[in-house]
Amino acid sequence: MGSEALLMEFKLANSIPHHPLSQIEFDDEEPLTGNSIDMPRVLEYINTISKFRAYRPTIKVTEFVDRLDEENGKIYVLLHRAHFFVIGHFSCNNTIVIDGANATDDRFLMEELEKLTDHKLVQVRFGQQSGIDHCGASAIVIVLELIRMHNRGEVPKGKIQVPGGTHKFLITKLHRNPAEKLNR
Repeated sequence: MGSEALLMEFKLANSIPHHPLSQIEFDDEEPLTGNSIDMPRVLEYINTISKFRAYRPTIKVTEFVDRLDEENGKIYVLLHRAHFFVIGHFSCNNTIVIDGANATDDRFLMEELEKLTDHKLVQVRFGQQSGIDHCGASAIVIVLELIRMHNRGEVPKGKIQVPGGTHKFLITKLHRNPAEKLNR
């Protein structure tokens, strides 16, 4: 079940009118829950962990600000609508998007991200996020896996899986409050 369906289910159960995610305004700067983390903390963890031998990057990781670099492949972390997305821009013909909750199942959100990046994006699924507000930890492990794959000359297709131990470690460090389970 995608994030839009979860939201609709919750709103229906609580008699709250539904508006598609793509029509809701979010303040990306304010934490939504006690488990929310900000962009500097996500990038700090990526930079620290990527110094380990298994992850030494051969591709730059940066925050998405306003456009993708056409000259060089990069991995971008995007905080949009209070949710982290990872964009792997490996060439002008290969730009992927991954997020922990697979929110890009929502075609309106996907179209919005494509307009924002000015690129056709290909969704790669991620099935390991367990808490609805654990997208920060998911973004970190997704970036680390993309670094590892890039170092091996691999390109993710369809779905990626990350080491469970690293993901659980990051959840305990970054998301210490109880979280509602993400239904899949």
